[in-house]
Amino acid sequence: MITINQVQAAIINKIKDSNVPAMLVDVKGTARPEEVRAYQWQGTKFGYPAIRVKVSTLKAINTSCSRVNVTGTILVLGENPSALLINDIGSALVELFHGQPFSDSVGQFSAIECTQIGGERLEEVGLWVSEVQLSLNAA
Repeated sequence: MITINQVQAAIINKIKDSNVPAMLVDVKGTARPEEVRAYQWQGTKFGYPAIRVKVSTLKAINTSCSRVNVTGTILVLGENPSALLINDIGSALVELFHGQPFSDSVGQFSAIECTQIGGERLEEVGLWVSEVQLSLNAA
């Protein structure tokens, strides 16, 4: 059976291979394409805007566990004065994933639905967070 870490890595790689990282430009105009990482990443250098990928569940679709349904969240974080940039990045992520099957060395990913976008919130003064909820099948 495919693992949570493998699915998470496949989603991160798909984002990194797209045009979305080019949108990660901070308020000073510095590009931050390296800020596409796993949700669990706890490095010492961190910049905004940033994308974090969290895979929440894997549920077997068949008895052999060779196909699973996956749910997860892509978080978009930003320090801009408004949520406009993180919403634009979230919309680009929806375009990248919704209804767009893909494959990589781990497996094939299909039936991809972005079940929710937005819900931006002010986490602390100057820090916006928006979420894209995903559901997909992996084999």
